[in-house]
Amino acid sequence: MILVFKLILTPSLIAAVTLSGRRWGPGVSGWLIGLPLTSGPVSLILALQNGPPFAAASVVGVLEGVASFCVFCLTYVFCAERFGWAASSSLSVLAFFMAAFLWRLPPPWQ
Repeated sequence: MILVFKLILTPSLIAAVTLSGRRWGPGVSGWLIGLPLTSGPVSLILALQNGPPFAAASVVGVLEGVASFCVFCLTYVFCAERFGWAASSSLSVLAFFMAAFLWRLPPPWQ
């Protein structure tokens, strides 16, 4: 049952967003794709298979990844106004990895 759930849920959600984009335009599909349509179902499946504590620990990693992606996007926006695409991309990837590294460090109060 979970295998069928894995194979159907996320592709169905992505297909629905694609079709809504064709119907109502790229603005609607852009807003919808910003939802956790891939990480949400994966977290649910992890919770069903391995239990809530495991899923909770994995969600921390998902949030760190999303936060690192936000750092990437913000860095690219600020760099793209000043540099070319190659420098902006390189600096953004570097910022992503730095953010991902920093999220994994223990808090200073521990």
